[in-house]
Amino acid sequence: MCEFESVEVYLPEVAKEFVTIVGLAATEALVKRFGGLGFYINFGTSFYKMIVETIGKELADKLTQYLQNCFVYVPKCDAALRVLRNKQFYKEFLQLTEEQGMSGRKAMLQLCPKFKLSDRHGWEIVYSFRRTSQAQQQALF
Repeated sequence: MCEFESVEVYLPEVAKEFVTIVGLAATEALVKRFGGLGFYINFGTSFYKMIVETIGKELADKLTQYLQNCFVYVPKCDAALRVLRNKQFYKEFLQLTEEQGMSGRKAMLQLCPKFKLSDRHGWEIVYSFRRTSQAQQQALF
C-alpha cells in the first residue's frame, strides 16, 4: 500500500486526476519530486525525461499522452502530507512510550527535532489522536 492511499480524501482534484491516469503510487512519486512546480508536458522534453525517471516510461507516456501540450501544475499536497506526517509521529510516539516505556516528555525530546516540530505541536498531534480514539471507542457502546 502506498502512503497516499490512506489520505486520498485530502488530495486536491488535480492529484486525484493524476491518480486516475497513473495510479496512487506514481502520483505519490510525482508529488514528492515535483510538488509545487508547473511545466508544459510534451514528449522528448527535459521534463518528460524527468517524469520517465520518476514513474517509468509506460506511465510517463500515458500521462504525457493525456496532458500533452498542457501546462501541468503538480500540487504539493500539503494537507495529505501533513496527515501522513502526523500519523507517523503518533505511531513513533506510541512505540517509544508504550513499547519501550519511555516517558512522553522524553519521547517528545526525541521526536520533535526529527519531525521539525515544536513540542507544543507534538502534544497537539498526540492529543488529537487520543481524542479521536476515545470518540471511536465511545461510539462502540
